[in-house]
Amino acid sequence: MKRFNLLLSMMIVSLTSAHAQGVYVGGSLGLKSVLDHSNFNIGPISLPIDIPIDIAARAKQDMGWFGATGTLYVGNTWAFPNSFYLSVEGNVEFNSVIIDNSFNLQVNPIINNISVVNSRVNVKNSYGISLLPGYKVNENLLAYARAGIVYGKIQTMVSTPLGESNKTFGKVGTLLGVGLDYHIAQHVNLRSEYVYTVYSSVSQDFSAIINVPEAISLTFPLRETHFIRSGAFNLGVTYSFC
Repeated sequence: MKRFNLLLSMMIVSLTSAHAQGVYVGGSLGLKSVLDHSNFNIGPISLPIDIPIDIAARAKQDMGWFGATGTLYVGNTWAFPNSFYLSVEGNVEFNSVIIDNSFNLQVNPIINNISVVNSRVNVKNSYGISLLPGYKVNENLLAYARAGIVYGKIQTMVSTPLGESNKTFGKVGTLLGVGLDYHIAQHVNLRSEYVYTVYSSVSQDFSAIINVPEAISLTFPLRETHFIRSGAFNLGVTYSFC
């Protein structure tokens, strides 16, 4: 009976400690950097005249963006023996990242009016769900890792003298991060974390029709591909209902 009472007392202490289990909500503000590695391809296409060349062009360029971001989240935490914790968390991130890019293509001189490509990528609000395994370092400090998936809207716009295209894609990405959770008052914790996000690649294809000097009409296949990843440092507050 004494052992049972001791075990019950330990369970009560665990449930009422600084990092209690249960439902919580919160929000954070942060600084975010986004890198877009873009590839642009024209062709290849063979001229239907007696010229032994193929017309093809390729360009690669990295462009970045840096600005503010905000996140709202809701989750549930479970406590385990030996100071281990596990949370499941859903979040909405609010930002509108716009990356403008302009670069030149190296094209065969027979066609000299397709040298400049103007590109824009807009990464809009995203929605994610993550697992947060944690370890209680001391009575007030919890260290944790983050692993999850994110869904976001990505709009791409490209313009060349040959043509232009504007499309919006829904893309899934991967979330990885580390953070610290510090108890400051009853039900209230401060949170700081770094989150790294990688989206699946975004590609759009379109065609342009021009006339070469010999008045022959040619259709050019064009493809633009973006590889988008980001890093964010966030500071926030959580409120636990337990």
